[in-house]
Amino acid sequence: MAWYDIGTVSVTNGSTTVTGSGTNFIAGVQIGEAFTSTDGRLYEIQAIVSATVLTLANPYLGSTQTGQDYTIVPTQSLVATLASEVSSLISDFQSVKDEAGEGKFNDGTAALPGITFNLDQDTGFSRPAANQIGFSTAGVQRALLSSTALTVSVPITITGGTIDGASIGATTASTGAFTTLTTTGTINNLTVGRGGGNISTNTTIGVTALRDNTTGDNNTAVGHTALRENITGRLNSAFGSAALRANTAGDNNLAVGHSALLNNTTGSSNTAIGQSAGLALTTGDNNTIIGRIAGTAGLSDTVIIGAGTNERLRIDSSGNVGIGTTSPTSALTVQGTITGTAVTQSATDTTAGRLMKVGDAGLLRTGDQQILADVDAINTPTGMYRTDSSTLNIGGFSSAFNQMLIQRWSATDVSQIWIRNFRPGASVPQLFYRVYNSGSWGPIQRVLDGSQILGTVSQSSGVPTGAVIQRGSNANGEFVRYADGTQICWKIDHELAFVNASTVRGDWTFPAAFSSEVRSISFTLRRSSSASVPNSYRESGYLDDPVGVTQTSTARLVLLSDGGMTDEGPAEVSATAIGRWF
Repeated sequence: MAWYDIGTVSVTNGSTTVTGSGTNFIAGVQIGEAFTSTDGRLYEIQAIVSATVLTLANPYLGSTQTGQDYTIVPTQSLVATLASEVSSLISDFQSVKDEAGEGKFNDGTAALPGITFNLDQDTGFSRPAANQIGFSTAGVQRALLSSTALTVSVPITITGGTIDGASIGATTASTGAFTTLTTTGTINNLTVGRGGGNISTNTTIGVTALRDNTTGDNNTAVGHTALRENITGRLNSAFGSAALRANTAGDNNLAVGHSALLNNTTGSSNTAIGQSAGLALTTGDNNTIIGRIAGTAGLSDTVIIGAGTNERLRIDSSGNVGIGTTSPTSALTVQGTITGTAVTQSATDTTAGRLMKVGDAGLLRTGDQQILADVDAINTPTGMYRTDSSTLNIGGFSSAFNQMLIQRWSATDVSQIWIRNFRPGASVPQLFYRVYNSGSWGPIQRVLDGSQILGTVSQSSGVPTGAVIQRGSNANGEFVRYADGTQICWKIDHELAFVNASTVRGDWTFPAAFSSEVRSISFTLRRSSSASVPNSYRESGYLDDPVGVTQTSTARLVLLSDGGMTDEGPAEVSATAIGRWF
């Protein structure tokens, strides 16, 4: 065999790593062989890392080189290793020869059977004790065969086989044996106890079960007196003492439970599950009764489910379903309160398909409405809400006694209607609305009725909250206020007093104060009812603002001349002031 030298290698002085180029060390090199290159030394190969990397047992002592030729030198280590492994194989196989080779196996356990399979190591046979064989699957014992019995812990299925003409529990048989009871006269059927109706397709278990049967076939009666009085009825199944006991000709009935369908005589296709279930049924057909519910004579095409002796659910012949009532009048009639996930879980639950409770979304509530969490939220479900101090973004609206109707037209189209002061004993209710569209809320708009046009104006944070126009008067004159903040005050008979030849003046206290200094004030001389305008006062007037006179509650009105005025008594003027009340 030629020495392996395909490709070139790179080595580094003091390193144990050999890196190949164009090599296949996995196919051409063995651990224990020798590596040699330009330095002429032999190095034992300790590991084959990959097709291009070797690990030496000792560091390379030559100079660092790349792209160098090399040679892999075979050694005797492979022969020694082979001899050692063959010796071990012979030693190990001796036990196989002496045991499995002679048909003898270890006892094993349920988890690790002594006899198993290559692809299923936890399935097989074990020896739990002397004279026992255990059968395991998935590491668990499923059956145990001993000298006295076969014990099986999993169901047994018989396919294609029969137990013909056998009975279980004959008094003449030993415990556990299968034998034939000659006292019953049964034909090809399994009988336990007495009575089989002398029909081959009937199965009875229990004293006097199917005792009076003459021609009824394919019946199953399990329990003392089950189907005892049956004569011609067929395809019936009765499980429980006295189940279907009085049945004579009814077919296709199923009774499970003590006295279930006990008094049925000719009724057919009934199913009764539970003690005394369907006890009162005598001739009705196509009924299903579950629970200790007696039913009524003549009942047909009805499903009844009960708990204890109380009927809880009924489906009548018309398909109407009743819960808590025996007389459903619609597709679903419920007597009582519905809870659970079929109904809404909160007043704002919007889960599709759930039933709304009284009070959800503020409907039909008899107390306070659901508190709105955030006025600006656009995902609030349609409904009636109220706002209080905890409501976010309430803005200029008072939180007290507010009610809001929200209508969500879509995920991005919402309308809101506020009713402020909506409570008995509160001030006059006020109506506002706004709309969310195109990604933002529109302005808040107020809706007015006739009683809110003229009254007391008010505002909150610049938003009008009272009447549109307010008008008033007092000894200082008259005033009008508008909802936008404009205020006009006037007085038609205010007197100015003569001061000197160049000055006639007087201070006017406004009938209603302004929110800031007023700069728009005008006045004109007027003729009083008793005298004409003094000739020397016929000069233009102007607004004076001396120290001590505020322009929010008082204005000083002055007539000036070149000194030609004479004291002709007070001058009467008509004055007007225009400003803002907020």
